[in-house]
Amino acid sequence: MSGRVRAIDALKAALKKAPDPSLLTVEEQRQATVLLIEKNPPAGDVAMRRTAPPAPAGAWIETPQSDAGRIILYLHGGGFIAGAPETHAGLIGELCRAAGARAFAPDYRLAPETPFPAALEDSLAAYEFALKEGGAGADIAIAGDSAGGGLVLSTLNALRDRGLAMPKAAVLFSPWADLTCSGPMYRERRDADLMLNRKALEAMAAHYLDGRAPTDPQASPLFDDLGNLPPVLIQVGDAEVLLGDAIALEDKITAAGGRVRLDVWPEMVHVWQGFTAFLPEATEALTQAGAFLDDVWSDSE
Repeated sequence: MSGRVRAIDALKAALKKAPDPSLLTVEEQRQATVLLIEKNPPAGDVAMRRTAPPAPAGAWIETPQSDAGRIILYLHGGGFIAGAPETHAGLIGELCRAAGARAFAPDYRLAPETPFPAALEDSLAAYEFALKEGGAGADIAIAGDSAGGGLVLSTLNALRDRGLAMPKAAVLFSPWADLTCSGPMYRERRDADLMLNRKALEAMAAHYLDGRAPTDPQASPLFDDLGNLPPVLIQVGDAEVLLGDAIALEDKITAAGGRVRLDVWPEMVHVWQGFTAFLPEATEALTQAGAFLDDVWSDSE
């Protein structure tokens, strides 16, 4: 058996021992997310600098390969209730390395303390900040994972609808784009998915929505018009309940005349890109995502 197979098998074995996420409180979910730092710390050459007021709360992340003129606005996952730039610094740092870019990761406000649309408002403010920091001629992209992937699309739709400058490209890792959790994959992949299940996602959605309808297109971008978006890359594992969201997004963006690439990775779990410390497929996926961004940026030069 190859080292690569052993790595994913070891990860899955560890995930099988983890508690059912639907049984965790919000605070327990947050503590579990913090453990990502210990499992996948950023490489030693990844620099992280926290912002100070009046800038939006968040952090700049870069590597020695980062070009200051290339900026990725990165929206972390965590079901809208957990996560921070620190919990995703390993993933973000390696994406920056692969793309030759630096990233701004905002501390968007979390539910249930601050429900929808706070996260969207904060992501829009963070995008405006990144534009100003980049200056004239800067190349801006937007990326995110899980709930952050859905938030990327909500942000793009809001920018488009307001007639504002759009980023050059978007990258979505295992995006959660349908807060109704009603697609068939939520049932068909429930045994394969060792990290998420429909009950846990519905609880997170309830915290985030705070009584708003899960079909609200600003919260569930799958129900929005997905036309006139920049090029989009979607990466998803085939062992995920969110596989259906990714497929539906590809279909809808394609039908709207957009440019989208969907990569479904065999055996991969939810946001496997976050395990670069020991999973070769994580580094491979981020390398491909970085190449996608580099191609888009190079085409626009």
